[in-house]
Amino acid sequence: MHRHGGDAAVTHQNIAREEPEEPDFDSTQTRAPAPTFVQNLYQSIHQQPRVVDRRIMPLDDDVYGEPQPRFDRYSPTQAMFPVPPNLLFRGSFEDAKEVAKHMGKFVLVNIQNYSQFACHTLDRDVWASDAVQSIMKSNFIFIQLQENSEEGAQFLAFYPNAISRPFIGIVSPTGELVEEISGKVSLERVVEKITEFLDQHQPRQVQQLSEDEELHAAMMASLAQPLPVTTQQATQPAPQPAPQPAPQPTLQAPAEPGPDDANVSTIIFRMLDGTRVKRRFFVTNTVQELLAFVSTQLPQPCKLQISRTYPKLVLQPHDTIESANLANNELLVVERVE
Repeated sequence: MHRHGGDAAVTHQNIAREEPEEPDFDSTQTRAPAPTFVQNLYQSIHQQPRVVDRRIMPLDDDVYGEPQPRFDRYSPTQAMFPVPPNLLFRGSFEDAKEVAKHMGKFVLVNIQNYSQFACHTLDRDVWASDAVQSIMKSNFIFIQLQENSEEGAQFLAFYPNAISRPFIGIVSPTGELVEEISGKVSLERVVEKITEFLDQHQPRQVQQLSEDEELHAAMMASLAQPLPVTTQQATQPAPQPAPQPAPQPTLQAPAEPGPDDANVSTIIFRMLDGTRVKRRFFVTNTVQELLAFVSTQLPQPCKLQISRTYPKLVLQPHDTIESANLANNELLVVERVE
């Protein structure tokens, strides 16, 4: 036992002797680098692993305030800019056609695939526009379908030519696809295409007349024919109206604001010949000033008026763009006043 204890003491002395001594360090010399080592931190077997959804990550509260979701990719079913609820028809496509039949309207169908950013911009720039909403509520039953939904697949099976995304189509209550808006779906183009369609297809013409109604309409048209002119009436000269000089605009056309100016609204004019003219104005400019600009675009001056498209409303000269609640990129119709 005594020998064993001695061996232990010798062993302890050897260990102490083998420890490296602290070398003298001179400030003019370079210290040798410290030895490198690797440590592994193991998670407890009793702790559940943390699962992180990399598709949605909260932002830093201290930097950005309230945490907001961040999307790494576009979801095919999730809208970044939802359509206003008061604009959408909540029923099915068949229900929309039935309601449109009774209300004398058309069905406007929008097929979306939110994996494409153009579908998000359509919701943000077009359906959220006040001008578009005013036209839609007065003339259309609006329904939006997802491409990968059951009803969306049924619609695409019945209308196989609806291949563009986003797809915008106008369907009659009978189910006929009468108009399609394809290509670039900017706000200006959608408003122009819809107003052109309504000019040619008034909603009241959707109702089909029966044979009795067509016969009655023909009889009324025949009764409306003018009576034959008698000999005495033919010899009397017709009074000639006195020529009146065309009125000149009382104001000069205002200067166009710059693209970076504040309180600016863009107005689209449909001229007398059907062409479109687009220009920026301050929201404080009056309708009279708008008329002064329109007069500069005509070959000959004449008396004009400006009206909204739907609902039909003639704007008063003293109204401003702001007081008349004209939306940005709203289409106004230029009309000649006899």
